[in-house]
Amino acid sequence: MAPNVYEHIQSKSFPCVMAKSLLKRGNLEVKNIDSIENNIDEIYKTVIEFSHKLKKDDKTIRSLIFEFEYETNFDEFESSFWNLLNQMLRLDEQNFKHDDSVSSDPHDNNFSYSLAETSYFLILLHPESPRLSRRSPKPCIVFNPHKQFVKLKKENKFFKIRNLIRKFDKKLQGFINPMMADHGVNSEILQYTGKIYKNIHECPIDKLRRKSHAYS
Repeated sequence: MAPNVYEHIQSKSFPCVMAKSLLKRGNLEVKNIDSIENNIDEIYKTVIEFSHKLKKDDKTIRSLIFEFEYETNFDEFESSFWNLLNQMLRLDEQNFKHDDSVSSDPHDNNFSYSLAETSYFLILLHPESPRLSRRSPKPCIVFNPHKQFVKLKKENKFFKIRNLIRKFDKKLQGFINPMMADHGVNSEILQYTGKIYKNIHECPIDKLRRKSHAYS
């Protein structure tokens, strides 16, 4: 039986100390899905429910992971990933506006992906990922709430954790991911998949004009 994402995070080769901490505390939620294409509505609903949970408890740092139970190569999964993000944006704009603490323009350095007025930093994991640290047993998508990074910065913990993660990642790969940058330096969209992009146009997320619907 193939190891799951929990075992992958617990392994010594996995560099994200933040994920290890969340897992240890029981604040890392994993949702198993058979595939992306047939479950976009379910995935979106799960993220919305997770977003509401965050708003009820904004003090606890949490992350949400979707682990997919199907075989697909990296290129196919990356394509499905961008399609998923765009499809969920279209669903989301019917009831929510973009998180007003970040930009809705993927080309803006202050951009962050937003669902249910909650911004997320996304990470794609895959057995064939270009980054060794992201080579999970099964394809996964991680939703990290953007506000957790703001919280860590206020507590003077962010840069210590960031530097430790990058140190472990460099030790594993031999060099730091050239796409990595602090929020506000470059659009974070370039960091989502672990792939090296020549320009931001290779990351096909739509910019939608958000309507100011009130959600009830």
